[in-house]
Amino acid sequence: MATAFAHLDPDQEIGIKVTNVFGEGEQVLVKWDSWATGRTGRPYREKNIGVFVVRDGRITAMREYADTQHWERALVTPT
Repeated sequence: MATAFAHLDPDQEIGIKVTNVFGEGEQVLVKWDSWATGRTGRPYREKNIGVFVVRDGRITAMREYADTQHWERALVTPT
């Protein structure tokens, strides 16, 4: 996360909004929208999904699915 946040403009709004949560057994799927502005000056708007494994009330694993090409275009690639 520190690497990703290093690409964001800290003077602009950074946000995350959870839009849905599904759970069964030890697995919980979370959908969220995230937004920010990159140090590139370009907007970052993403829809993400994470699958969390929860055991004994603690998150033990997580897999995130996102458009990494969008992340690179908005936050890394120079214009």
